[in-house]
Parts: sequence; C-alpha cells; structure tokens
Amino acid sequence: MNPAPPAMPKGEPPSPQTLRKQYEAGATVQELVATSGLPYGTVQNRLRAAGTVMRTSWQTRRMREDVEARARLAARLRTLYDKHGATLDDLAAAAGKSKPAARRLLIEAGGRVRTTRQTIQIRSAASRAKQHKLAHWLRVRYEA
Repeated sequence: MNPAPPAMPKGEPPSPQTLRKQYEAGATVQELVATSGLPYGTVQNRLRAAGTVMRTSWQTRRMREDVEARARLAARLRTLYDKHGATLDDLAAAAGKSKPAARRLLIEAGGRVRTTRQTIQIRSAASRAKQHKLAHWLRVRYEA
C-alpha cells in the first residue's frame, strides 16, 4: 500500500520564484517540501525552472556554520602554521577536521600553503636554534 501524499496547505501553491527566493536564503529542498506541501520532485523541478543553482549538502552546511567561529579557528590555524611551523596534518589535528578542510581554513585566513621543502627548512632552523641554545647552556655550565 502506498503512503498518502502530503496534505496540501490551503491556498495557492508557492510559485517557482518564491521557492527560489527561500532556497537562496538558505532553506533546503526538504524544508521547502515541508512548508509548501509539494512533493520533493515538484519542488526540485520548480527550482530548476526558476533557474536556481542547486547546492550540495556540504555547501548548505558550510553556509549555515557560525561565520565568526570559523574566522577565529582560521586565524588560530594560521598562527600555528606561520609562527610555529605546523604542518597541514598538525592543523587538521588541532582543528579536528580533515587535511583539505584545514588547508581551506588556512587560505581563508590569508595564509599561503608552504611547499614540503619550506616546511623542512623552517623545522630544521628551529631544531638548530634549540641545539645552539643547549650547547651554549652546556658550555656555560661546564666552563664555570
């Protein structure tokens, strides 16, 4: 037995342009189906007829994210990357996101992705500085 079709709300069904405005304001197709009472396929067809550029689910999630929190996270990742020599893997672990997501956040914050060679140079310079500091400390301690 087939399920009953959704009950149509009283009045005129929404026009394709009305659906498009709601969709472009951030509503999902599922939300439009729920509010209009139209079947899923009809809503999609009306959106396409109105010339709507459809989003993927991840684009909708990204659009609905807290913009300020995302900007703060991106700035923190850039600081780790630029000042502390972190790699993209380090950034992904710090943010709890994937490596490509960490890369996107870094770029959004105005950072430039380094080459592997540049990362090795930064890390080896930090290592050399640490070795020089240790050598100086040992020299002072044993020459006294």
